[in-house]
Amino acid sequence: MQDANPTPGKGSVSLDALDTLVRRRRLIAINVAAVVFLAVVLSLVLPKWYRTTAVILPPETSMDPLMSLGALQMTAATANLPWFATTSDVYGAILRSRYVSEKIIDEFDLKRLYKAKTMEKAIRKLEKHRWVRVVDEGLISIAVEAKDPDRAADMANAFLEVLDEFNRTTRMTEGKKTRMFVEERLKETRLELGESEQALQAYQQEYGAVELTEQTQALISAAAEIESQIRTTEIRLATLSTYATDSNPEIKSLANRKANLEKQLTELLGTSELTEAFLQNGESKPFPSLSELPSLGMQYVRLLRDVELQSKIHAFLAQEYERAKIMESRDTPTIQVLDRASPPEKKSRPKRWLIVVIAFAAAFLGSVALAFGMDSVDRWRRDPENVRRLYAITRALTEDWNRLSRGGGPRG
Repeated sequence: MQDANPTPGKGSVSLDALDTLVRRRRLIAINVAAVVFLAVVLSLVLPKWYRTTAVILPPETSMDPLMSLGALQMTAATANLPWFATTSDVYGAILRSRYVSEKIIDEFDLKRLYKAKTMEKAIRKLEKHRWVRVVDEGLISIAVEAKDPDRAADMANAFLEVLDEFNRTTRMTEGKKTRMFVEERLKETRLELGESEQALQAYQQEYGAVELTEQTQALISAAAEIESQIRTTEIRLATLSTYATDSNPEIKSLANRKANLEKQLTELLGTSELTEAFLQNGESKPFPSLSELPSLGMQYVRLLRDVELQSKIHAFLAQEYERAKIMESRDTPTIQVLDRASPPEKKSRPKRWLIVVIAFAAAFLGSVALAFGMDSVDRWRRDPENVRRLYAITRALTEDWNRLSRGGGPRG
């Protein structure tokens, strides 16, 4: 036998919901229309913003390492760049730096346009309208938006000009440091070379020329070559240390090279463990050491080696000195622009259709929720028991309030 009063199922719940929507359709329609109207007005009143983008090519790998390292040192305080960061990453960090932002703010009077009282506030507002991206291919893009399309293009291109100006200044500054360092070492080497030549000449005048075998001459040249490589490596290390830290990979590589060269020189001079191993095993050494040369005039050999060593170092320093002078005086562009920013023809925001769609959806959902809420309240109020309980609660709270106002306490 079926129940005469079945429990309401899903169908009846759906009908109740539909009934609520139909009865409250006027409220829903008025709310949605009002909100959409306000959204349309707001989208028309909001200021227009125009965005444009400039793109530069990846920096050439053959470019001066001084420039990229100097830029890395400059931006290290504002960007956490790993030691393996590419030059494109360095460029991106420079474009995001405070140095560049202040240049752009001063050039375009952005403190006035942004109504910012301090430079800090102007920088924060500029960061909201500037985007820097470094893609996988190494391309660097700088996007800028402004209320005027021409200003947006000018600002994006100005970022590239400030980057190029910074690179040139850094390159010339580091070139000047290198030139001054190498110039000082070159003067010292000239003096040492002159002293070595005078000492060799004095020895020849006193004792005459010493005839050396072809093997001995080759041995002297080899020792001078290795020692000159050690000295030039030390010079490179000292030069790099003027603008790079000990964690720099190039400094680590040069330090390893110096250690290997010193080991080779030790073996050549006949004092290494490798040479002793040859003797203990009864094997012939690959070449005789300088310490084992017969009575050939060891002092003459040393003087001759010193002259050849100082000559090689002098040639190296002269070459480095000319390179540093060129770097210091060079004023060529440091970036290659792929796409210059141009004034955009269409605004980037506000997107009116998106504002209206979001407003319509929010208003409709909110109105439906309001309709169901109002319907629930009406049903609750139609229940006499709920009205009686609400009256009792209200009366009790009123009595407590009156008692408290007269200085008494609430009834327990």
